[in-house]
Amino acid sequence: MIYDSEMTHDVTQEDTRAWRLSAGSRVTVVFLLLSVPWILLGDYLVGTISTGDEGQLFQTLKGLFFVVVCSAVLKWMVDRHESRMTGVLSRERALRLQLERAERVGEFGSWQRDLDTGEGSTSSEIREILGCDGGALEDYAAALRDRLHPEDRDRVEAARATLLAERAIDLEYRIVRPDGDEIWLRERAEVVRDEAGRDRFAVGTVRDITRLMQAEEKKREAQEIAEQRGALARMAAEKAHFGGWRYDVATGLETWTEGTARIRGLEEVDTITPEAAMAPYVERDREKIARLFRACVAEGVPFDDTFRMIREDGDAVTVRTIGEPEYDADGRITAVQGAVQDVTDLVEAREEADRRNAELESVLSAIGDGFVTVDRNWCFTFVNRRAARLTGHEPEELMGHDLWEAFPEARGSVFERKCHAAMQSGKSQVAVEYEPSEGTFLEANIHPLPEGVAIYVTDVSAQHRTRRWLELLEAAVDSTDDIVAIVETGPDGGPQDARTIYVNPAFAWQLGIPKDDVIGQLPWFLNKDTVNAPGIENIERAFARGVPGRAELFTRTRDRAGRWFELRTTPIRDAQGKVRHWVAIHRDITERKGYEERILQSEERFRLISRASSDVIWDWDIETGSFWLSDNYEDVFGFDISDEPSTFEASMARIHPDDQARIRESLEETIQSDRVTWSGEYRVRNADGGYSIIEERAFVIRDGTGKAVRMVAGMTDVTRIRALDQRLIEAEKLEAIGHLTGGIAHDFNNLLTIILGTTDLLLEDLEDARQQKMARVTIQAAEQGAQLVDALLAYSRRQPLTPEPVEVNTLISQSLPLFRKGIDAGIEIHHHLNAPQADVLADPGRLQSALLNLVLNSRDATGERGTITIRTEAIDHDGTPGADGDDRPAGRYVAIHVIDDGAGMGAETREQAFKPFYTTKQPGKGTGLGLSSIYGFVKQSGGHARICSEPGRGTTVSILLPLSEAPAARGKEAAYAGASPVAHILIVEDDAALRAHAVELVESLGHEVSVAEDADAALEYLEHQPDVTLMFTDVVMSGSMNGDELARIARARHPGLKVLFTSGYTQDAFMSDGRLEPGIDLLVKPYRREALQQKLNEILAG
Repeated sequence: MIYDSEMTHDVTQEDTRAWRLSAGSRVTVVFLLLSVPWILLGDYLVGTISTGDEGQLFQTLKGLFFVVVCSAVLKWMVDRHESRMTGVLSRERALRLQLERAERVGEFGSWQRDLDTGEGSTSSEIREILGCDGGALEDYAAALRDRLHPEDRDRVEAARATLLAERAIDLEYRIVRPDGDEIWLRERAEVVRDEAGRDRFAVGTVRDITRLMQAEEKKREAQEIAEQRGALARMAAEKAHFGGWRYDVATGLETWTEGTARIRGLEEVDTITPEAAMAPYVERDREKIARLFRACVAEGVPFDDTFRMIREDGDAVTVRTIGEPEYDADGRITAVQGAVQDVTDLVEAREEADRRNAELESVLSAIGDGFVTVDRNWCFTFVNRRAARLTGHEPEELMGHDLWEAFPEARGSVFERKCHAAMQSGKSQVAVEYEPSEGTFLEANIHPLPEGVAIYVTDVSAQHRTRRWLELLEAAVDSTDDIVAIVETGPDGGPQDARTIYVNPAFAWQLGIPKDDVIGQLPWFLNKDTVNAPGIENIERAFARGVPGRAELFTRTRDRAGRWFELRTTPIRDAQGKVRHWVAIHRDITERKGYEERILQSEERFRLISRASSDVIWDWDIETGSFWLSDNYEDVFGFDISDEPSTFEASMARIHPDDQARIRESLEETIQSDRVTWSGEYRVRNADGGYSIIEERAFVIRDGTGKAVRMVAGMTDVTRIRALDQRLIEAEKLEAIGHLTGGIAHDFNNLLTIILGTTDLLLEDLEDARQQKMARVTIQAAEQGAQLVDALLAYSRRQPLTPEPVEVNTLISQSLPLFRKGIDAGIEIHHHLNAPQADVLADPGRLQSALLNLVLNSRDATGERGTITIRTEAIDHDGTPGADGDDRPAGRYVAIHVIDDGAGMGAETREQAFKPFYTTKQPGKGTGLGLSSIYGFVKQSGGHARICSEPGRGTTVSILLPLSEAPAARGKEAAYAGASPVAHILIVEDDAALRAHAVELVESLGHEVSVAEDADAALEYLEHQPDVTLMFTDVVMSGSMNGDELARIARARHPGLKVLFTSGYTQDAFMSDGRLEPGIDLLVKPYRREALQQKLNEILAG
C-alpha cells in the first residue's frame, strides 16, 4: 500500500508490521504444521499394519516433498494476493487525489444523474462555470437549458437526448451566463452501469474552453503571416510495467521475473549477482541502491526509491525499486524480495482533465471500498454506494448531514482523533476501527483536502481473519482478480487431451460465465477468434515442450463484448519429472491494449502532421547513424530520395559542398557539449539542379548520463525569404544613395549653373581661339558633371520626370537615325515592332536617352561587326513577385528588348550590372552609371528592367513599361521658337552669386529685371510693384517658405502672374510618384542661356 511521505500511522500498526511475518509465510507455517504430522502419522500407521518396511521411507520422503512444493506455491500465491490488494488500495487513493487535483487545475466541473431516481448533483466548479449564485445545483440539464446560446440550442438538446442510446456524447457549445458573458463549453458524458450491468448513472464533465477557442482563432489568423516551425508531435507515454525480483541470502544470487528482465532490456535472466544487477544503474544512483540493499540484507530495513538506469539497448529509464526482507521461523533474514517498476512515462502530462474526471466518477462508483468526503464543518459532500452499505445507510441519507451526528458512536474514538489531526495538520492519517454491529474491521485512510477531508473506508476484516483462513489455498486464490486455472494433461502430456479441472471465482465475474461451464473443457475454448490463432499456437508449443508459455488472447465474455487477457502457463511436474498439471493465470490487459492502440494512433498523427507541415522533419539516431526524413521531403525539394540510404552521411551529401564541413563541425560541437538545441543555415540540392537555402532548428535528446543519443529537427526552406532580405538591403542601399545624391545635387547644380552660364557669356566675348577652346572644355566638363548628378538621381529614382503618353513603336522608328549615328558601319541594326498597342506613360526624352544608352552598350559589346536588334511586344503580368526584384502590379505591359550578339556576360556580371559605378569597360571609357540610371528611370516609371545573357551567346536587355490608358498624341505642335515680348521679371534666389548670374542672363535677353533674396522680400515687392509679368524663383530656399509656397501665395494675390521654377534638386516638392505634377514649369539646374531663353519664350507666349 502506497502512502504520501507525510502520512502518519497508528503506532500499534507500525510495531505490528515491524515484526510480523508476511501473509505467505504465516500461511505456509500453518499449512506445514497441519500437514506434516498427518503425513508422518499416516506413514507410521501404514508401517505398523504392513508386514514389510520396503519403500516406507521413500513414501514418507515423497509425501514431505509434495507438502514442501505445495507450501511454496501457497506462499507465492498468498504473498502475491496480499501485495496486489495493497497496491490496488494505494493506486485507488492516488488516483482519487490525482483526479481531484486535475479537476481543480484543469478548471472543469462534473455532474451526475441517477437514472432510476432522476436525482442529480453537480460540483462547485460547474456552478462557477455556469455563473450560478450560491447554493446547490442538482439539475445541470435545466440550468444549461436556460443558458444555451440560441444558435446552439437545438443541436445540443438533440445530442444530449441521445445519451442513453449512444451511451456517450462529446459536445462543444456556447452559453450565455447571467452576467451576459458568452463562453464556450466542452461537455463529455457517458452512461455508467452498476454491478448488475444495468444503466444506472449518467455522469459528465464540463470544461470552459473559451480561451482555447480564442487561441485557436488567433492561431488560424497568425498562420497566414508567419510560417513558423511546425511543432513536433510527441509520442504518448507507455503505460508503466512491473517486474519482481528475489535475492537468496544463502546462494547470494537474485532471481528475476520476466517483467524485470524486460524493463532492463533483456530477453530472459535466470539468476544474477547483486553486483551485476546494480551495474545498469547510473553512477550517482549505484552507490545509493547498494547502500539500501546492504542495509535491507543486514538489518532488515525495507527500501522504496526511484533511480536512473541504462537499459541494455542504451536507453535511459527511471525505475522505482522496492525491497523488503524475508524472515525464517527463527527471525533470521533469509531473502530480500521486491519489485521494479518502469515509471519513466507513468504520468501523462497531456491527459485531458475531463477524461480523468470521468474515470474518477467511474472508479468511485465501481470500487469495492467505501469513499466519502466531508467539508470543514464535517458535513458529507460525497458518499459512494460501498461506503453507505458499510455503515448501514443509503447515500441519500448521509449527504449534507453532520458526520458525528450520523455516527455518534464514533465520538471519542481513534477515528475522530485521526480526522481532526488530518484537518489540522494537513497530513494524511490512518485509523482502524471494529464495527461490532456488522462484525467487521474498517480501515479509514483520511486525506486532507483544501475544502475538508476525504475518507477512504476499506473493509479489512478479511485481512484480520487471514490468520485463520490462510491454511486454505483455495481461499487465497479465490481472492485474486486474475483468473487462475489448473489444467490436467492427458496420458501423453500433450495439449490435445488437456482439460480444465479448476478455475477461481474470478473466472465467473471477469467473463460473466459460470465456472462449471469451463470444467472439463480445453483451456482456450473461449478463444476461438482467428485473432488468437498465433497465441494459441505458442501455448500449444509450450505444452508440447513442457516449458512456460505466454500469449495475449481475446476472450469473449457472456455479453459477447470480450476483453484482452495475458495468459501465462507454468508446468507442474510430478516426482518423475513429468508434466501432469499446468497452472494458467489470465490477467486482464484490456486497458494496456487500449494504451497501445492510442500510441499507434499518436504515431499515425505524427506521421500525418509531418506530411502536412511545410517544414521537413528529420530524426537522427546518433548511435546507429540511421536518419529518418518526413514524407514531404519530395514536396519541398522536388525529388524522390526513397532509393537513397537512410543515413546521416547520405543526408550530408545533399548539402552544398561549401557548407558540409561547417555544418558537420557545428553538429559535432553541439553533440559533444551539453546544449539541447542547435540551429544552422545551409544550402541543399533541389530538383532544379540548384540549391535551396535551409534554416534548421534541432533538439538534442540526451540519456541519463548527458550523452547525446538523438536529434530531431525541422528544415524550413527560406530561399524566398533570403531573396526578400537581399531586396530589402538593395532598397536600403538605394535610399542611402538617394539621400546622398539629393544632399549634394542642389548645391552642386547651383555651382554648375554659374559655371555654364558664365562660360557661355565669356564664349560670346572671347576672340582668341585658344581661350575659346578652353571655355568650351570648361562647358563640356560642367555638362559631364551635370550628367553624373542626373544619372545618380535617375538610379535613386529622384529625377523629375515629365511623363506623357508615348507610342513606343513611333519613338523607336523616329530614333533609328540617331541610333545609327552612334554605331560603327560594320554593325547592323534591325527593329521588329511587334507590339500592336504600344502606348506607355513615360518621359519621352528620358526613354529615348535610355534606348540610346542601351544601343551604345550593345555597340561596345559586339565590337567592330555584329547585329543589334530592337524588338517590342505586348505581354501580360500576373503580379507574382520575381526573384530579380520584379514588383510590378498585375496588368498589360510593353516590352522593349535590345538584343546583341556580342560577348555576353556571366552570372556575377549580370547580378552587378544594374548597380551604380559598376562597369567592365576600361578606365576612362565609362562611369558605370548608364545601366543603373536606366534601371532607376524604368522603376520610377512603374516598370521593370532585366538582363538575359550568357558568355558567348550575346545579351538581351528588356525594358517593361505599363500600357497607358490614354493614347499618345500622333502629331505634336512645334515648340515656340519666336522672340518673346519684353517682360518685367522678378528673380527670387537666396544664393547671392547665383542671383547675380541669373540677373545677368535675363538682362542679356532684353528683359527688365527685379530681384528678391527670399520669399518674404518677393511678396513685399509684388505688393508695391504689381506690374511684374513673370516670377523666376528657386524652389529650395532658406527663410520662411520655399519656392512652391511662394508661388501659391503670389498667384492667389496676383492671378495673372506667370511663374518659372528652377532647382538643382526639388526634394519631391513637385513630385507625385516620381513624376512632375501637371501645370508646373521647371527649369532644371544646371541650365544654359539658350534653355533659359526657350523656357521664357514658351511661358511668356503662352
